[in-house]
Amino acid sequence: VSAAKHQGRPLYALQRAGRVVPEKTKGIRIFLAQVIDIDLPRISFRVSCSRGTYVRSLAHSLGMRLGCGAVLSALVRERSHPFGLDQAHGLEEVLSDPSGFPSKVLSLKQALPDWPMIRLNDVQAGMVRNGMRLRIEEVGQPEGDASRALFLDDREEPLALMEAKRDGGGHVWTILRGLWSSDGN
Repeated sequence: VSAAKHQGRPLYALQRAGRVVPEKTKGIRIFLAQVIDIDLPRISFRVSCSRGTYVRSLAHSLGMRLGCGAVLSALVRERSHPFGLDQAHGLEEVLSDPSGFPSKVLSLKQALPDWPMIRLNDVQAGMVRNGMRLRIEEVGQPEGDASRALFLDDREEPLALMEAKRDGGGHVWTILRGLWSSDGN
């Protein structure tokens, strides 16, 4: 069973405690299902699916439908948007070249490609560094209904992760996580 919760407790904890585990269902999407190798009783396959898909449950469900049962013995997540194994580096590779570590780390802009970015002027950036909220009318809001954004300073360096919130009669950007250093950069 999964870590999904029922009344604040993970389902696996209920099962381990010998309690009845409620069956939780939700819609998922399978974009690709591809058999890689068959060496009975083992079958290797690749799945491209929507978030929230429990591949172990998918294997169990397929085994039940086929009438033979099935368990997942290994799982490799090849991609979790925007990250993929093609960007990964092994521990030995990283440890063998400590000076090369910075080149192996993704920038925030690369790690958060779906977050809209808003560039601030120097005065606005100073206000954020001082923990102040910024009125959306003064700074702007990204296209669509984005409620979160990556704010950049006037040099286009990441400054803060921000969230739009209602404040009294208006809307403001509030700081989720400041990204500036103690020297203001």
